[in-house]
Amino acid sequence: MKLSAVSYECEEDYNITSIIVTPTRVSLDFDDEGAHGHAIATSSDGFVYTGYWGYPAFADQRQMGPVRLQRFISNAGQQILFGSWVDEESGEQGDWLIKILEEFENP
Repeated sequence: MKLSAVSYECEEDYNITSIIVTPTRVSLDFDDEGAHGHAIATSSDGFVYTGYWGYPAFADQRQMGPVRLQRFISNAGQQILFGSWVDEESGEQGDWLIKILEEFENP
């Protein structure tokens, strides 16, 4: 069966400065060309997370829009988060592909 595919190139200008991933929550901080952003999402199954993202470093703690992430864990313990974000002010939207550097250890 012939399929279509997309290849992603990592961008240095959206540097993840910290990330916490648990079965119920993802919380991450990122640097967007000098602006400090944050995303937080929750999950009931440990694999699909929904929440919001914004710029909490600003006084008004603006929520820019929704974020949806899916967590994938390989047999070797490697993890990635793949998802999407929407900027409700501008209508812009995009994808997020995040490789977690620490390996998942099943308790």
